Amino acid sequence: MAGSFLSLIMTIHNSDVAYIAQAIFWLIVLDIITKWFAISYEYLQEEGIPKERITVVSTFFGWIPAFKAGKINSTHLGFGFVSKVVQIALLLVAGDMIDSALANSHIELGIRAITFTIGYVCYSESLSIIENMRDSGVPHMDKLMDLMSTNVLGRLRK
Repeated sequence: MAGSFLSLIMTIHNSDVAYIAQAIFWLIVLDIITKWFAISYEYLQEEGIPKERITVVSTFFGWIPAFKAGKINSTHLGFGFVSKVVQIALLLVAGDMIDSALANSHIELGIRAITFTIGYVCYSESLSIIENMRDSGVPHMDKLMDLMSTNVLGRLRK
């Protein structure tokens, strides 16, 4: 069992999937950073600062007081990060294993499972980043979310 798991890891490490996994890792990091901005923005509003006076710089420096107030919790965010990385890694492994099983069975689909999985993960992480940016006061993010949803969902329905 351990040998086949190590073999699987080495196969993925030496494939194109490894580069994509690194890109997804950085999407997760950006998701967490934008989440911190959103939490800080909300905290500054709770402290009585009007939305119009909150800037990106003040939101960035709001991380420290938000952390001290318990709004940004390192344990929660750390666990969330590790959990998300593990879940996405499992999705990528599952997609790769499905492709291998289909290839061994000589079954061809219109799209590889790993390609679909990567697309889904990148879309959902990008959408989460945009939602966090909206929640941190960046204007027009709702329009971008609508545009992404309309284009992606419209193409899936075809």
